[in-house]
Amino acid sequence: MKSVAALVGVVLGLAAAGRADAVPVLLAQLPADPSVAGTFFSDVHQPREAATPFALDDDASITSIVWWGGYFGLASVPSVGTSDFVIRLYATGAFGEPAVLPLHEVAVSASVTSIAGTVPSFQFEASLPASLDVPAGAVLWLAIVDVDPTRPTFAWRKSTESGSSFSRAGAGFAWDETPGLASFHLKGTIVPEPGTAMLSLLGLSALGLGSRRRAASTASRNGTTR
Repeated sequence: MKSVAALVGVVLGLAAAGRADAVPVLLAQLPADPSVAGTFFSDVHQPREAATPFALDDDASITSIVWWGGYFGLASVPSVGTSDFVIRLYATGAFGEPAVLPLHEVAVSASVTSIAGTVPSFQFEASLPASLDVPAGAVLWLAIVDVDPTRPTFAWRKSTESGSSFSRAGAGFAWDETPGLASFHLKGTIVPEPGTAMLSLLGLSALGLGSRRRAASTASRNGTTR
């Protein structure tokens, strides 16, 4: 009969496998056709910061972000390479707008890839230095701001003109509501329900304790000791 320790190892192994098999794309908002939806300026040199809302269905850890956009004054922009951005995450304020100060802020170097389309556009992707845990159902605001001085003003492509995002001239300024939602993918892993593995371990421990008690009782009736 397998020992309790061995069974515990199986439970932990299954839990790890579940995390590894989680769907990598947590939320997907693809860019719309430029003739259908426009862009948000979001560039520290404009200056302008755009923030768009999102909520996840499950507790999750975000490990990387993909987004789409273009540049105002495109002629001097290389089609590939890397570019520096700041990514910020905001809670929701008292009136449904992004909070004044971010919950989280990180500087990233994003890969830049040219994509085919009716207007020059680019895909950007950056891995976060550390995974970012986000609770299910919380309405948060994602801001992605170009801070690269070698490139023209960054224009973040919209996924739709429906819904509302917010924009402002930088830290300390009031947010202004603006139509549309930005395009982005959040990648990472879904966090298992809290307590599931622990409950399994407690159940296995109880089984092990019951087995030891039954064995002790049998030994006592037979006049033997352990």
